[in-house]
Amino acid sequence: MLQKDPMQRLSAEEYLEQQRDKFQKDPMQRLSAEEYLEQQRDKFFPQYFYTFLRDYIKEFATLHVSPDEKVAKLRQDIHGILYSLVTTKHPKRANLVVDCEGDRNGTRPVTSSDGLIIVVALLTSYLRALKHCSAKLQALELIQELAPYLSCDIILDRLLPYMLYLVNDRYQRVRAAAIETLVSALTHVQNVPRSDANIFPEYILPKLSHVAHDSAVLVRVALAENIAILAETARRFLEIASQHDVGSPITAAVESNAQFHQASYESELQILHETIQQVVSALMSDSSNIVKQVLLEKGLTRLCVFFERQKANDVTVCVL
Repeated sequence: MLQKDPMQRLSAEEYLEQQRDKFQKDPMQRLSAEEYLEQQRDKFFPQYFYTFLRDYIKEFATLHVSPDEKVAKLRQDIHGILYSLVTTKHPKRANLVVDCEGDRNGTRPVTSSDGLIIVVALLTSYLRALKHCSAKLQALELIQELAPYLSCDIILDRLLPYMLYLVNDRYQRVRAAAIETLVSALTHVQNVPRSDANIFPEYILPKLSHVAHDSAVLVRVALAENIAILAETARRFLEIASQHDVGSPITAAVESNAQFHQASYESELQILHETIQQVVSALMSDSSNIVKQVLLEKGLTRLCVFFERQKANDVTVCVL
């Protein structure tokens, strides 16, 4: 079941009619803020705004505690937040994924909640000010809890920069957890705009390139454990983005354009292969045997599939 955005349920005339009295010169002809809120119940403002979100955010705003303590409260409350904001009758809410394409078409599955965007904004507003290792780990746990319910835009635009920021944290436990959270969150992105097709080779992987040489074994192990999944996700992003270019009626121009994008896809895939191969080679030459062992156990088979026959032999020889 899908529901349209409230703005798209209204015609231009209906929207203007609802807004007209707000611009009355005479204050007596304007309603109070509370009256406008009540008037827009179940229109611009969903029911959960009145039953939960407004009071919760108001309570949060009055807390005179440190960012670490606010994140701890969010972590404590997260299951109640999800229960209140994620509107679904499905018994297994934890496995729900929001499709980005639905967002762009003006539709959104009822298993998502725009209210969670406010929670994300709340969390990220404290994230750079966190001081203690435990608070940063709780923030990453919150991202993992929220990610299954968020649109791809929110994950890529609002959460990804903060996860990459924590990859450079001074605490090795935080750096390792940031890698795991990053990989987990990206697996929930089920649709990728063409503009983000190269987000891995141009943004994510360059930000992670130094991790293969991190001073902490724990962090390098985390990368070795997740590099195969990261590679698969990167390729999936590229494939999904390339699918946006197909499906049009076949004409000479469309066919020519499809051939161009196929060549572009092959070129982009080659760049992706080379970037991942550099990371894998660095991990396989690691001074710690545990890093190489984890890579062999967790990623060898999947990496061979990712690299395909041409490069799989090179990678296998490098590993062995």
